[in-house]
Amino acid sequence: MRHIAWLDDEIETLKPLITLLEQTGDYKVYAFSNPKEFIDFLKDRRQYIEAIILDEHIGFESGLEIYDQLREELGVNIPVIFVTQEENADYIKELIARGVQHYISKPVKFSNLLAAVTQIVEGNVLREAHRVTKIPKQFRKVYSLMESANSVSEWRAVLGELVKSEALIGQDLFNDLYDSAQAQFFKFFVNQYKTFVEARDSLLVVTFLDRYSEFLEHNTLVIVVDNFSLWIWEMIKNDVNLPKEWEIYKDEFLISLLPSVTQYSRQSLLSGFFPIEMREMGLWIDELDDGVKTKYEPELIKLGFQKKGLPQPEIIYFTGENSYALLKVAKGTIILIVPSFDQFVHITTDHKSLKAMFLNLTDFAEVVRISFTRGIISKILSEATNRFRYIMICSDHGSTFVNKPVYVLGRHFMPLNPRYKYGEDFRVESDDFVAFFKDPIALKLPIPKHFKVYFAGKDRFFVRKQGNYKGVIAKFKGSLQHGGISLEEIFIPVVVLRKKNLEPWKCLK
Repeated sequence: MRHIAWLDDEIETLKPLITLLEQTGDYKVYAFSNPKEFIDFLKDRRQYIEAIILDEHIGFESGLEIYDQLREELGVNIPVIFVTQEENADYIKELIARGVQHYISKPVKFSNLLAAVTQIVEGNVLREAHRVTKIPKQFRKVYSLMESANSVSEWRAVLGELVKSEALIGQDLFNDLYDSAQAQFFKFFVNQYKTFVEARDSLLVVTFLDRYSEFLEHNTLVIVVDNFSLWIWEMIKNDVNLPKEWEIYKDEFLISLLPSVTQYSRQSLLSGFFPIEMREMGLWIDELDDGVKTKYEPELIKLGFQKKGLPQPEIIYFTGENSYALLKVAKGTIILIVPSFDQFVHITTDHKSLKAMFLNLTDFAEVVRISFTRGIISKILSEATNRFRYIMICSDHGSTFVNKPVYVLGRHFMPLNPRYKYGEDFRVESDDFVAFFKDPIALKLPIPKHFKVYFAGKDRFFVRKQGNYKGVIAKFKGSLQHGGISLEEIFIPVVVLRKKNLEPWKCLK
């Protein structure tokens, strides 16, 4: 076995590359994000290491300075592969002058990495082609998509392939791929979110009424399934039993607002207004106000439809058998809000015995699958196919499993949701997966200007390091949550069902 040491302050995002390298050849990679731990390791194990991979910047430290320390102070003469974003000739000359013989550019392409490692360790780059064929095709496909993903649509493609991957490539490989995808998507979304808010043609849920107005003008049932992610839809859609004369006409997606919770995203989805516009109209319930947070939702929906020139819909909140009866006599455009999945997620958080039964998304997907095949959603579809010309299934946000606490210090710590916080006098311990926005107003959030807002990404959740913080950790760790930034929370399905061989539109009365 050939041993390699790798130092990079974003080493977690590089796990798939490390796994690929270890799967491709007889390599063992020792990965570090902390320079001191890296140097201490080399002091004791240098005789076993055949190559070092070194990032040009590790936090606030220079990779070149660490390289000099290895050479001059420790006398380490192991070949080094330098990872750099700098491509100008002067910088490359400096690398060569210091004795660096191999360098690869960011973002790191696996083919370039393998070629450099093979050249150093094996001495024969021609072996690369044979070894790459050993890597599972699905793994390589997903990682290739991740490397180039630079738009919402491209990340949607990554999500779709990730859902397929778990059964194809094995759990360990999938976990590495999943972690890296979440980390890279988090960075992408944080960097682009303000642009999404400002763009008229973005895929944010607030554009729903504009994008699907042709279906909202007539005899259509819109089933809004609270807390139903595109990820889950991808897992269960092949099991949905539609009547023979019905088909999936459109299978599309939108992206949730931040925070990815009902109060913000669902009201925006169904009204076309951003939360800050709702507050300006006097139709917003603040986090600290008493009452149901969606108190003004029906009024907002009707105002939004009116603004878009759409006929006024009938709004039904699913409450059981009475709701099925209402569907049988409903006419026009009907919005049916189904909160059962969201309620289920919150119940499992509060009950240890239930939480222990749902340890991953596959467990949750099974609950959703049952609802679509022989439960609530199945029965709704059965009733609806007899009365409506189109049926739409959509949502406002999804949920992800959280496991790692991020500690918050100071006052004005709100709301209770563990995936996002805002206030004017608190701070968050450093974490790569916490997004910090100084100006919530720029994101069209009804949060005071002098407040800061934080969103958790990947598998993090916020905990105030005061009082019963251990109890809070015990409650949320290993639970499904939403409000932050992850592939599961952000991407939501928009599915349009219709009768096959539908004739040109004739308004049904």
